[in-house]
Amino acid sequence: MDDRARILRILITNDDGVDADGLDALVAVMKQEHDVTIVAPSGPRSECSHTVETRRPLRVHRMAENTYAVDGFPADCVRLAMRAIFQDQGGPQFDWVFSGINQGGNLGIDRYLSGTVAAAREAAVFGIPAIAFSHFIRREMPLDWPQAASWAMAVWNQLKPGPPPPGYFWSVNFPHLPSGSPCPDIVPCVADNLPLDVQYTRTAPDTWQYSGSYPDRPASPERDTAVCFGGRIAQTLLSL
Repeated sequence: MDDRARILRILITNDDGVDADGLDALVAVMKQEHDVTIVAPSGPRSECSHTVETRRPLRVHRMAENTYAVDGFPADCVRLAMRAIFQDQGGPQFDWVFSGINQGGNLGIDRYLSGTVAAAREAAVFGIPAIAFSHFIRREMPLDWPQAASWAMAVWNQLKPGPPPPGYFWSVNFPHLPSGSPCPDIVPCVADNLPLDVQYTRTAPDTWQYSGSYPDRPASPERDTAVCFGGRIAQTLLSL
């Protein structure tokens, strides 16, 4: 049966924590039509990359029906969902895995640092179609999470008929536009490989604090950073 005509089972995770507003917004829009399960870190795990915990037991707390908090990392959440928590149901049964919506962009080389992206990558390891959703932030402007979630649904409706090939997954970055803006153009593009303009400020004789400016990072034309900073949705296919 066509995925568009049936209820799908969706796993949603993130790296901002199970109580994050971006996750709540994504769950709210997806559960209107599909069966949603949340397995997410118990607290923030931003910029943890593809870290997994193998040296200590992972505590899984069932917070509510279909909602689980894990004292581990985003990739741990996907592993547990695929291989442990629901094993008595016959193993992994998820049709899609969504990670996010992350509070902050995951553009260019951020893909190597991001726990949000790592969760989608881990799903791809298991052969499950996956999308990492992230939202670039301009701090002078309030963020409209329901609007971002509606954009996530629009992106997924385009991608759903043709899941990624084996070994691939998507990273999607939303621009920060005023509340009430129409859905921006969705632009398939490649990830930028330009290095960040890494800057640090000395705060003590032996201490340095990162002080780079995310919006001022360099951007190659028509790659994901430039697309997102230019007010469009950057849709990037990434490989394992």
